Amino acid sequence: MFKSWHDLPRNARILIIYYTLSSIPIIADIFLPIYLFILGWKLVEIGILISYSFIVSIIGSVVFGRILDLGFQPKWAMFFIDASATILYLIYAFAPRVDYIYLGLSLYSFLDPLSVAYQTVEKAFYPEEQYETSFSYHMSLPNASQLFAMLLTGFALTYVYGGVNGFRLLFISCALIMSISCIYILLMIPRTKKARVNFPFSLSITKSLIPVIFAELIIYLGYSISPEFIYLNFVYNVAQLNLFLISITLALANIAGILGSYLTTGRNANLRYLSIAIIFSAISYSLPYFSKFINNNFQVFLLSCLFTFSSYTAHTVWFIYHRTILYKRVPQEYKGTVFGFIFSGRYFIYIISPVLSALIASSIDPLANFLISSIIILASMPFYFYVFKSDNN
Repeated sequence: MFKSWHDLPRNARILIIYYTLSSIPIIADIFLPIYLFILGWKLVEIGILISYSFIVSIIGSVVFGRILDLGFQPKWAMFFIDASATILYLIYAFAPRVDYIYLGLSLYSFLDPLSVAYQTVEKAFYPEEQYETSFSYHMSLPNASQLFAMLLTGFALTYVYGGVNGFRLLFISCALIMSISCIYILLMIPRTKKARVNFPFSLSITKSLIPVIFAELIIYLGYSISPEFIYLNFVYNVAQLNLFLISITLALANIAGILGSYLTTGRNANLRYLSIAIIFSAISYSLPYFSKFINNNFQVFLLSCLFTFSSYTAHTVWFIYHRTILYKRVPQEYKGTVFGFIFSGRYFIYIISPVLSALIASSIDPLANFLISSIIILASMPFYFYVFKSDNN
């Protein structure tokens, strides 16, 4: 495995190291709903906040539309996104008022359309003949860094320094890491050709690419019905697990990411592997629903561990193979446009789904979301069947 790492081009390794560093503060984003619960926020209020962030992202995509049309330097886009994340974490730490949180999230979300830069840089730095290897490290190393950070954070918030002040220290630490990430971008990430995203989206691309894009959007729609704040609402408010136990369930997702990366190493993407990953993912998402038939909290903890481990293993396998299939079908001249369309599609999904998922969990059943997600995930399979059938004709 180490040999394959050194076989990757230097630019690919630099980018993966960046992801390994910058993914650590995602721990704060994951735990943010619990912080908001402690501050007195309701589930639907969190859903509204998340939906609002994606509405601002849509506005940002319109405002930045002309810039994206003319072409932009991905390196600078990455820098501005990480700089805005630094500001947001500082707001969480020092000014956790509702209006300030909305203001900070507005800045970060407004710049979020520039995140199309990540995929354009990946397309430039990851060699086509080494996509599987590149994305294996792309998933495994950041998951390894998150695994350590997740367990450390859960332990510290439970046994060392909990409550609002403990979270405040977490956000300050994440702001510091993002500042280092900004410096890393300036010093280490090479400049690339300018990326262009044409709005509105042009359909003058290969027909085999369209179903791949729709399959991805369906998968993410399934995920978005059972987002992390719905899961955290269940384990924290309903099952009443402490933060360290919750961090263990979440850390298993990072271990699953490493395992999923290992499972895909040396195996080319095909319909069989994709189908197994999607079916396994759908089954995994149905697991939390069965905890309603369990009265023992420890058993609920074990079921939660099984859910996060199995679902993230399936997600990692799907992600690596799906990205390989997608990238091989994206013409170089349309890469910015295609990635921009996918991001726009996700935005529209994410505008509706946070409030919808919160309403389902609040009004119907805290666990109904997971069954719905399971069904939606399975609905992506016909699109992949069509893609591979078209390739064989």
